[in-house]
Amino acid sequence: MKRVIFLVLLLIGMIGGTVKTPAQEIISVAGGGIFRSQGLAGDYEFAEARVMFGGKNIRIGPVANVTWVYLVDNGYYYKGMNWTTGISLDNWSQGQLNRYNWLNLGYKHSYDRGATTQFMSWQRDNLMSIQAGLRLNRDIYERSWFGNNLLIVEAQFGLTPGEAILRLAGEDYKSIAPYKKGQIRISYEKGIKQIPLRQIKASEVDFEPLAHLGYGFESGNQRSYLEYGLGLGFGLFRDWYHDIFKIKAFMRHDLGTFEFKSGEANKPATLYIEVVCNLLSLSFRKAEKTETKK
Repeated sequence: MKRVIFLVLLLIGMIGGTVKTPAQEIISVAGGGIFRSQGLAGDYEFAEARVMFGGKNIRIGPVANVTWVYLVDNGYYYKGMNWTTGISLDNWSQGQLNRYNWLNLGYKHSYDRGATTQFMSWQRDNLMSIQAGLRLNRDIYERSWFGNNLLIVEAQFGLTPGEAILRLAGEDYKSIAPYKKGQIRISYEKGIKQIPLRQIKASEVDFEPLAHLGYGFESGNQRSYLEYGLGLGFGLFRDWYHDIFKIKAFMRHDLGTFEFKSGEANKPATLYIEVVCNLLSLSFRKAEKTETKK
């Protein structure tokens, strides 16, 4: 059922991502991935939509996001669903180096279920969610190696104490201390080289290898991690560069708790394979350009 809902949202997002009027734009992002490690296997899916109302180069509007996570970790079964609603702001400028940045602020509700052969557990949390992003991309006439950059910073922290319930086999339900959900993640993508594939009317379809680097910290276990990997991206050059589809594979290495002489061994690295469909269709007044030979 979860995947049916996800596919419906993805289809709505693909349709909505192309709907534009002078006063508003629907921006949609959807994707998912799988992750594997020693004794660990799981998958996740997400979908997001923003309806932006704008002026010349700054806009504001509502944003909504939903995420599902499933995993099995050495006999522990986990299911989680998060939904977020809030306000989004975005801004841009255009020139030899095009810039697009956004900020999402929202209320996030998290619901988790876990189970083994010995117990079952449930947890609910009310969180504040923050996401900030910055894309820098060289103009189509000025682009060169390493001209596409994407930086995303995400954070969440509890608004109220979480509620957690545990039931051991053969016993009644009882309240327990909740797992802390505070976390921060920073990810950076560097485009290596945009390679033209074909021209479709006034748009150019591009292919681009990507490099991925990331860092994260989770307050629940006081551990941090490092990510690195490679990917492939496809986009459109029109009056702006538009990400359409990308797939990337990256390793997430546990960095431990940084406790001096703790003697704590790091966890095994986890492989992630992620697919993202990003339908963003900003409209700009085209500036006159003089093309020079190089």
